[in-house]
Amino acid sequence: MITGIPIGNQPNPAAMGYFTVTFGSGNVIAGTGAGVGSPFLTPPNPGFEVGLFFSGPNSNIAGNTLSNMAFSQINGNYVTFVNHALYVPGLPTVIDAQNVSWDGFVVGNITPSLARNALIAAIEARITDFDDHGAGPQFADPTFVGQIFLGGIFVPRLNGSFDRIVVDGPFAFSANPFALKSVAQRRRDERAGAAEHRAGRGR
Repeated sequence: MITGIPIGNQPNPAAMGYFTVTFGSGNVIAGTGAGVGSPFLTPPNPGFEVGLFFSGPNSNIAGNTLSNMAFSQINGNYVTFVNHALYVPGLPTVIDAQNVSWDGFVVGNITPSLARNALIAAIEARITDFDDHGAGPQFADPTFVGQIFLGGIFVPRLNGSFDRIVVDGPFAFSANPFALKSVAQRRRDERAGAAEHRAGRGR
Protein backbone atom coordinates (compact mmCIF):
# COMPACT_ATOMS: atom_id res chain seq x y z
CA MET A 1 0.00 0.00 0.00
CA ILE A 2 1.39 3.39 -1.04
CA THR A 3 -0.30 6.35 0.69
CA GLY A 4 0.43 9.98 -0.11
CA ILE A 5 -0.43 12.75 2.34
CA PRO A 6 -3.71 14.16 0.93
CA ILE A 7 -2.99 17.88 0.56
CA GLY A 8 -5.23 19.33 -2.16
CA ASN A 9 -6.54 17.35 -5.08
CA GLN A 10 -3.45 17.02 -7.23
CA PRO A 11 0.22 16.15 -6.78
CA ASN A 12 2.28 18.94 -5.21
CA PRO A 13 6.03 18.21 -5.19
CA ALA A 14 6.52 21.11 -2.79
CA ALA A 15 4.22 19.57 -0.19
CA MET A 16 5.57 17.75 2.83
CA GLY A 17 5.23 14.02 2.31
CA TYR A 18 5.49 14.02 -1.48
CA PHE A 19 7.50 11.01 -2.58
CA THR A 20 8.49 9.00 -5.63
CA VAL A 21 8.36 5.22 -5.88
CA THR A 22 10.72 3.45 -8.28
CA PHE A 23 9.79 0.02 -9.59
CA GLY A 24 12.94 -1.66 -10.83
CA SER A 25 13.25 -4.93 -12.71
CA GLY A 26 12.12 -8.23 -11.28
CA ASN A 27 9.56 -7.19 -8.67
CA VAL A 28 6.99 -9.85 -7.76
CA ILE A 29 3.70 -9.29 -5.91
CA ALA A 30 2.21 -12.63 -4.84
CA GLY A 31 -1.17 -13.09 -3.23
CA THR A 32 -3.10 -15.83 -1.50
CA GLY A 33 -5.66 -16.59 -4.23
CA ALA A 34 -4.59 -19.99 -5.51
CA GLY A 35 -7.98 -20.29 -7.22
CA VAL A 36 -7.62 -17.06 -9.19
CA GLY A 37 -4.30 -17.63 -10.92
CA SER A 38 -5.51 -16.18 -14.21
CA PRO A 39 -6.73 -12.72 -15.33
CA PHE A 40 -9.89 -14.42 -16.56
CA LEU A 41 -10.80 -15.70 -13.08
CA THR A 42 -12.26 -12.67 -11.31
CA PRO A 43 -12.31 -12.77 -7.50
CA PRO A 44 -15.70 -12.11 -5.90
CA ASN A 45 -14.38 -9.16 -3.86
CA PRO A 46 -11.92 -6.85 -5.68
CA GLY A 47 -11.02 -5.11 -2.43
CA PHE A 48 -10.23 -8.24 -0.43
CA GLU A 49 -6.59 -8.41 -1.49
CA VAL A 50 -5.06 -5.69 -3.68
CA GLY A 51 -1.70 -6.20 -5.33
CA LEU A 52 -0.67 -2.55 -5.74
CA PHE A 53 -2.59 0.21 -3.94
CA PHE A 54 -1.96 3.95 -4.32
CA SER A 55 -3.99 6.46 -2.30
CA GLY A 56 -3.65 10.23 -2.14
CA PRO A 57 -2.23 12.80 -4.54
CA ASN A 58 1.30 13.27 -3.24
CA SER A 59 2.99 10.26 -4.74
CA ASN A 60 4.67 9.58 -8.05
CA ILE A 61 5.98 6.55 -9.96
CA ALA A 62 9.47 7.10 -11.35
CA GLY A 63 9.48 6.96 -15.14
CA ASN A 64 5.72 6.30 -15.09
CA THR A 65 6.36 2.58 -15.47
CA LEU A 66 5.81 -0.63 -13.51
CA SER A 67 8.74 -2.16 -15.42
CA ASN A 68 8.41 -5.96 -15.66
CA MET A 69 6.64 -6.44 -12.34
CA ALA A 70 4.85 -9.79 -11.93
CA PHE A 71 1.46 -10.18 -10.23
CA SER A 72 0.61 -13.67 -9.09
CA GLN A 73 -2.57 -15.14 -7.58
CA ILE A 74 -3.92 -11.83 -6.27
CA ASN A 75 -7.26 -12.58 -4.59
CA GLY A 76 -8.77 -9.22 -5.59
CA ASN A 77 -7.70 -6.26 -7.72
CA TYR A 78 -4.29 -6.31 -9.34
CA VAL A 79 -4.05 -2.51 -9.02
CA THR A 80 -6.18 0.12 -7.28
CA PHE A 81 -5.69 3.89 -7.44
CA VAL A 82 -7.90 6.06 -5.18
CA ASN A 83 -8.12 9.56 -3.71
CA HIS A 84 -6.53 11.39 -6.64
CA ALA A 85 -3.45 9.19 -6.74
CA LEU A 86 -1.28 10.00 -9.78
CA TYR A 87 -3.86 12.47 -11.08
CA VAL A 88 -3.71 16.05 -12.32
CA PRO A 89 -7.13 17.46 -13.32
CA GLY A 90 -7.72 16.72 -16.98
CA LEU A 91 -4.44 14.86 -17.29
CA PRO A 92 -4.19 11.50 -15.50
CA THR A 93 -0.67 10.14 -15.34
CA VAL A 94 -0.35 7.19 -17.74
CA ILE A 95 1.57 4.28 -16.20
CA ASP A 96 3.21 1.89 -18.65
CA ALA A 97 2.31 -1.73 -17.82
CA GLN A 98 2.91 -3.33 -21.22
CA ASN A 99 5.72 -5.52 -19.84
CA VAL A 100 3.99 -6.48 -16.60
CA SER A 101 3.11 -10.14 -16.05
CA TRP A 102 -0.50 -10.67 -14.95
CA ASP A 103 -0.55 -14.27 -13.75
CA GLY A 104 1.81 -15.18 -16.59
CA PHE A 105 0.25 -13.04 -19.33
CA VAL A 106 2.37 -10.15 -20.69
CA VAL A 107 0.27 -8.03 -23.05
CA GLY A 108 3.33 -6.54 -24.75
CA ASN A 109 4.46 -10.01 -25.86
CA ILE A 110 1.17 -10.97 -27.50
CA THR A 111 0.54 -10.42 -31.21
CA PRO A 112 -2.56 -8.43 -32.29
CA SER A 113 -5.72 -10.51 -32.05
CA LEU A 114 -9.20 -10.48 -30.63
CA ALA A 115 -7.92 -12.80 -27.90
CA ARG A 116 -5.39 -10.12 -26.92
CA ASN A 117 -8.19 -7.56 -26.72
CA ALA A 118 -10.16 -9.94 -24.48
CA LEU A 119 -7.11 -10.37 -22.25
CA ILE A 120 -6.80 -6.58 -21.84
CA ALA A 121 -10.50 -6.38 -20.90
CA ALA A 122 -10.05 -9.19 -18.33
CA ILE A 123 -7.04 -7.51 -16.73
CA GLU A 124 -8.77 -4.11 -16.74
CA ALA A 125 -11.69 -5.67 -14.85
CA ARG A 126 -9.25 -6.11 -11.98
CA ILE A 127 -7.74 -2.62 -12.13
CA THR A 128 -9.34 0.51 -10.67
CA ASP A 129 -7.90 3.50 -12.52
CA PHE A 130 -8.90 6.56 -14.52
CA ASP A 131 -11.11 4.81 -17.06
CA ASP A 132 -13.33 3.73 -14.17
CA HIS A 133 -14.09 7.34 -13.23
CA GLY A 134 -17.59 8.71 -13.14
CA ALA A 135 -18.83 7.42 -9.80
CA GLY A 136 -19.06 10.94 -8.36
CA PRO A 137 -18.24 14.61 -8.91
CA GLN A 138 -14.71 15.65 -9.83
CA PHE A 139 -12.41 15.92 -6.78
CA ALA A 140 -14.89 13.91 -4.69
CA ASP A 141 -14.79 10.91 -7.00
CA PRO A 142 -12.44 8.37 -5.43
CA THR A 143 -11.39 7.11 -8.84
CA PHE A 144 -10.14 10.38 -10.36
CA VAL A 145 -6.70 8.88 -10.54
CA GLY A 146 -3.92 7.80 -12.90
CA GLN A 147 -4.30 5.34 -15.77
CA ILE A 148 -2.63 1.96 -16.23
CA PHE A 149 -1.76 1.45 -19.91
CA LEU A 150 -1.67 -2.20 -20.92
CA GLY A 151 -1.42 -1.71 -24.69
CA GLY A 152 -3.44 -0.50 -27.63
CA ILE A 153 -6.64 -2.23 -28.68
CA PHE A 154 -6.34 -3.76 -32.14
CA VAL A 155 -9.33 -3.64 -34.47
CA PRO A 156 -9.48 -6.21 -37.32
CA ARG A 157 -9.53 -4.93 -40.90
CA LEU A 158 -11.01 -6.62 -43.96
CA ASN A 159 -7.67 -8.05 -45.07
CA GLY A 160 -7.04 -9.72 -41.71
CA SER A 161 -4.57 -7.13 -40.44
CA PHE A 162 -5.23 -5.00 -37.36
CA ASP A 163 -5.46 -1.28 -36.72
CA ARG A 164 -3.96 -0.13 -33.43
CA ILE A 165 -6.24 2.13 -31.40
CA VAL A 166 -4.32 3.75 -28.57
CA VAL A 167 -6.85 3.33 -25.80
CA ASP A 168 -7.37 0.55 -23.35
CA GLY A 169 -10.00 -0.62 -20.94
CA PRO A 170 -13.52 -1.99 -21.28
CA PHE A 171 -14.86 1.27 -22.71
CA ALA A 172 -12.93 0.57 -25.91
CA PHE A 173 -15.34 -2.28 -26.63
CA SER A 174 -18.59 -0.37 -26.09
CA ALA A 175 -17.60 2.80 -27.96
CA ASN A 176 -16.71 3.29 -31.61
CA PRO A 177 -12.89 3.24 -31.53
CA PHE A 178 -12.68 5.12 -34.82
CA ALA A 179 -14.33 8.10 -33.17
CA LEU A 180 -10.91 8.80 -31.72
CA LYS A 181 -9.58 9.53 -35.20
CA SER A 182 -10.08 12.69 -37.22
CA VAL A 183 -12.78 12.74 -39.91
CA ALA A 184 -10.09 12.88 -42.61
CA GLN A 185 -8.28 9.88 -41.12
CA ARG A 186 -11.51 7.87 -40.91
CA ARG A 187 -12.22 8.62 -44.58
CA ARG A 188 -8.72 7.50 -45.55
CA ASP A 189 -9.22 4.30 -43.54
CA GLU A 190 -12.59 3.69 -45.21
CA ARG A 191 -11.11 4.17 -48.69
CA ALA A 192 -8.19 1.89 -47.86
CA GLY A 193 -10.54 -0.76 -46.50
CA ALA A 194 -12.76 -0.60 -49.58
CA ALA A 195 -9.72 -0.93 -51.86
CA GLU A 196 -8.49 -3.95 -49.91
CA HIS A 197 -11.94 -5.51 -50.13
CA ARG A 198 -12.08 -5.02 -53.91
CA ALA A 199 -8.58 -6.42 -54.29
CA GLY A 200 -9.55 -9.46 -52.22
CA ARG A 201 -12.60 -10.14 -54.37
CA GLY A 202 -10.44 -9.96 -57.50
CA ARG A 203 -8.12 -12.74 -56.37
